[in-house]
Amino acid sequence: MVNAWSLAASILDGTFDEDYPIMTKKDIDEKTGLWSEPEPYQHSNYYYDYTRNDPDAENPFTEAFDYLMGESVTEKTPWIYESPDGGKTVYRYERGTDPL
Repeated sequence: MVNAWSLAASILDGTFDEDYPIMTKKDIDEKTGLWSEPEPYQHSNYYYDYTRNDPDAENPFTEAFDYLMGESVTEKTPWIYESPDGGKTVYRYERGTDPL
């Protein structure tokens, strides 16, 4: 276990880099095999529920995935835009319905 006094002693002695070396992904894989890449979205549904404290709140998320997760968790129906002919015709419909 590392505490502030041992870190300060290493700094004062000039042995901080030897005592606490920076480990890279390769180092961790070779030594323990415990390295794992973090998942990009490991949030629970409660993270996306922006209406918990204010039912009239607007969706604060700007990333597409986060925005749609927020809409799904709060059970609001986001619009889906689809263009089957490359932009000449654009259909706007609710999730779970037929655009035609």
